[in-house]
Amino acid sequence: MINRRSFLMKLGASATLPALVSKTCIAAPLASSGEQRSRMDLNGSWERLVWDTHYDFIAVPSSNRPIGQSLLRREFMLPKLAPGTRAFVHFEGITYYGRVSINGVELGAMGPYTPYEFEFTPHAKEGVNSVSLQLADLIPFADGSGKDEIMLGVNPGWEAYSGIIRDVYLELRPAAFIDNVRLGYVLSADFSRAQCVAEVMTSSVAAANAKVSLRLIRNEREVFHATKAAMLLAGSGT
Repeated sequence: MINRRSFLMKLGASATLPALVSKTCIAAPLASSGEQRSRMDLNGSWERLVWDTHYDFIAVPSSNRPIGQSLLRREFMLPKLAPGTRAFVHFEGITYYGRVSINGVELGAMGPYTPYEFEFTPHAKEGVNSVSLQLADLIPFADGSGKDEIMLGVNPGWEAYSGIIRDVYLELRPAAFIDNVRLGYVLSADFSRAQCVAEVMTSSVAAANAKVSLRLIRNEREVFHATKAAMLLAGSGT
C-alpha cells in the first residue's frame, strides 16, 4: 500500500523560503521536503466570526460545539511567486460543510471528514493574504447547501462537533507535478512474483514531454526501477 500523504510529501519541494513577519498576520516558513514543493502550516489561531461580528479565536485543528454558522479566517504571508509556481490550499478535514475563499475569492465547497484542496495561483499576492472558511455545522446556508452534509453528523446517535478538525496547509508546486499514484498488482500462486501496474496522475499547466520514474523499495533497498517517457496533458491526466 502507498501512504498517499507521506508519498506526496516525498515527491519534492523547492528550497525553504524565508518567513515574512507582519504585525497583521501569523506567518510561518514554507517547509521544504525535497526539490519541487514548499509547504506552509496554516494550523494555529483562527478568528471566528458569527453574523459578521468577532466572536472569539479558536485553535486549528480542533473540535467545537456546533453553533449554526460561522466564518473562520486568518492571514498569512507569501513571497512573490516565481514564474510557473502554483499555489494550493489544502484542508485535511472539516465538519460539516464549508466554502473556502482566498483573498475574498471563493474557491469551492467542502463536505465533512475528507481532504479537499484548491488552487489559488491567480489570486495569490506578494505579502499579506487571507484564507477564510464559511462554515455550516447546524443550520444550512440560505440556498440550502450544506443540508445533506450536516445530516451526516448532527443526529441523536452521537454528540455533534464542529470546526476545522484536521490540518490545514498551503503548498507551492511547480507547473507540472504528480498528483497521485495508484499501484495495482497481481501475485503469482506461490507469491514469489508480482505483476505491477502504476497509474500516475499528473497536473500540468500546459502539454509537455516528461519522464516518469518508479522505484520499489524494500527494507531501504531498491528492488526494481523503471522509467518511461510520457506526454503530459494540459490540466489533469493519467
